[in-house]
Formats: sequence, structure tokens, C-alpha cells
Amino acid sequence: MKTKRARVLSPSQSKHLLRVTGATSRHPERDTLIFLLGLTCGMRISEIARLEVVDVLSPSGRLREEVSLPGSL
Repeated sequence: MKTKRARVLSPSQSKHLLRVTGATSRHPERDTLIFLLGLTCGMRISEIARLEVVDVLSPSGRLREEVSLPGSL
């Protein structure tokens, strides 16, 4: 049985998508973050959708340097 490999974006395609997202999205910051979480962290869209603000921000409102996600994500 032949195994198919997933198609991935080239670096230039990723940069292009980021530029287009920033220029055309109604919510460019949100959409850029969603794209980057998938691209750099390998997160699935269902995992990204379940993230909560407290998962990534400290009580003082600063971004956490490390994020520990529950296994249920």
C-alpha cells in the first residue's frame, strides 16, 4: 500500500499567505495567529479553536513564554 505524504506550503507560499491575510482579513491579527499556530506549532484547527485566553496569557496580561495545554485539547 502506497502512503501519501501531506502537501506542505513552501516558505514563499507561507509569507504570501501571511501578507494576504494581513491585507484582506476583517480580523487580521486573529487570522494571522491561527495560521501561525498551525504552521509553527503543528496544531490542528480543532485544537486552536479550543484555546482560551488563560492558556496563553498570564494573569498580568503578558504572553506566557511556555504554554502547557491539557491533553484534552
